[in-house]
Amino acid sequence: MPGWPKNPKQLGKEHPRYGASSLVVTGAAKYTSDMQPVGWLYAMILRSPWPAARIRAVDLRPALGISGIRAAVVANDPPFTVRYYGEEVAAVAGLSKQVCLDALGAIKVEADLLPFVVKEEDAAEAPAAADAPVEAEPAEAK
Repeated sequence: MPGWPKNPKQLGKEHPRYGASSLVVTGAAKYTSDMQPVGWLYAMILRSPWPAARIRAVDLRPALGISGIRAAVVANDPPFTVRYYGEEVAAVAGLSKQVCLDALGAIKVEADLLPFVVKEEDAAEAPAAADAPVEAEPAEAK
């Protein structure tokens, strides 16, 4: 196996970044997130702020009333259970990022918090609740 070169030509030396000063530094560089083609819609998802909850109702009417919102949907038909923090509850599509953010804030969710555990040891000691969400169905024996 060849050894490390005795006189490396590129290591430890400055390399000019061509175009960086005129584009990146001045803010003139264009990225895909800067573009919005005609007819483009943004979409955002409302995620559960609870680690475990039974969602009783989701009211999308306030979000649909916001100018620029083209669609709003619920992840599942209520009632349904969210099993982890960040699970999808609803989604909106609109003409801009800000309109979508406003719509997410306008969605009204009625939920009942469910008990949860964080540590595996606590889960092993806790009695199983009858309404606890099932993470996976047991595999059938073949």
